[in-house]
Amino acid sequence: MTSIADVKKRWEIHEQRMTRKINTADLSYYYEPENFDSIVKAMVEKNVSWAPTIATWYRPLSPSIARFKERELSILDRKEAKYLPGVLREQALGQYERYAKFAPERLNKAREGYSKIEDLIRRFVKAGGILRAGSDPNNGLPGLGVHQEITMFVEAGLTPMQAIQSATINVAKAFHKDKDFGTIEAGKVADVIAVDGDPLKDSWTTQNVRLVVLSGKLVDHEFRANFKNPIPAIRPWRDTPQQIEISPRAVTQGSAATTLKISTRRGFDRFHKATFAGKELDTRFVSASELEAVVPPELIKKVGSYPIVVVGQGDSASQSAPAYFIVSFKK
Repeated sequence: MTSIADVKKRWEIHEQRMTRKINTADLSYYYEPENFDSIVKAMVEKNVSWAPTIATWYRPLSPSIARFKERELSILDRKEAKYLPGVLREQALGQYERYAKFAPERLNKAREGYSKIEDLIRRFVKAGGILRAGSDPNNGLPGLGVHQEITMFVEAGLTPMQAIQSATINVAKAFHKDKDFGTIEAGKVADVIAVDGDPLKDSWTTQNVRLVVLSGKLVDHEFRANFKNPIPAIRPWRDTPQQIEISPRAVTQGSAATTLKISTRRGFDRFHKATFAGKELDTRFVSASELEAVVPPELIKKVGSYPIVVVGQGDSASQSAPAYFIVSFKK
């Protein structure tokens, strides 16, 4: 956006994006390459690193689109990969569907915009800028996006070594940790992967991981039964409504199975589940403002007040505030 010299025009495009008249896929079309050099100069002089996150939004425009999608499916379809939230499949594959639905004119503009990003990347690296590989997981798979981006950097004109450095030493430099991380040297922390193949000849081989060493210790990098992501989620995969209402709010002790109607203003999706005191209930998605959940008889044998919480399936960081369900004494 900074490359758009006319402030009024820049603000108008920003407003269109914020009101969802255009999205990130459309945005780069409006970039003005004639202003790239001045931006790059300022960034390099100020030692500003840059993570374009191109795999997140633009991988459907890559020549490797078929290979990218096939690889994502090979992971999403693995039953052992239970730690991946169900919604992630919809979001990741939805990125390909998004572009497939573009009208020809809009798709051509998106491609033109992406070529501008590639141009900016080349100029930035040539000027000595610190380019970082990164990926926003909401529209792609966490971790895999970095590998995809390495390939896309090479497609954009970077050397394989420059692309690999974007995911290693450049990240360490950006966080002022290059004395301890980023390269294999005596005295540095032993975080190392070994791959099958030569990534300097084929960037795709960075995905052929055969060995993982973390802080000097071997790490099992294969999916096993009941595998859990060792890295805790720092934020939810999608928003879950905070305020919910339930009906009925109370039943008497020993009642039969009870169907709860859980309502909110808007924000439910088919991956949201209701829990009763932490136990997941059989939940049916009715609409963006309503869920139905069945409370079985065994959960309402004892008198008490029980929290009903809506959670994002497979996503412990995504949950509503509790609504309390009361089991009262028989009269």
